[in-house]
Amino acid sequence: MRVLDTLEQRQTFERTVATAANPLQIYGAARSLRRGDSKALTPIAAAFARAAFVDPFAVGPVYDAFTAGYLGEAMPEVTAMPGDGFVLPRAFWDYFWGHLDAQRTGAFAP
Repeated sequence: MRVLDTLEQRQTFERTVATAANPLQIYGAARSLRRGDSKALTPIAAAFARAAFVDPFAVGPVYDAFTAGYLGEAMPEVTAMPGDGFVLPRAFWDYFWGHLDAQRTGAFAP
């Protein structure tokens, strides 16, 4: 089964995106991904999505933690992570999931 196919997986992803990413969790997930653990993809994708769609100030800490973890380097020092709680509107998620589904079925037309 692919990830983010079920309603439950998508709701969990949406909730995770609404929560500020923890650099230690990103670092650990990146290390797990490097070892081949595909379950680590979802929290990493949620952290990247939050940085891209919600909190541009999180880009640096998220990418630094991921890169260090994936490359097996020491965890970088993170002085602060931006807050959490911002919830993207339902219309955003409806479009996002519709776009993803259209790509998977080949119905995507830019």
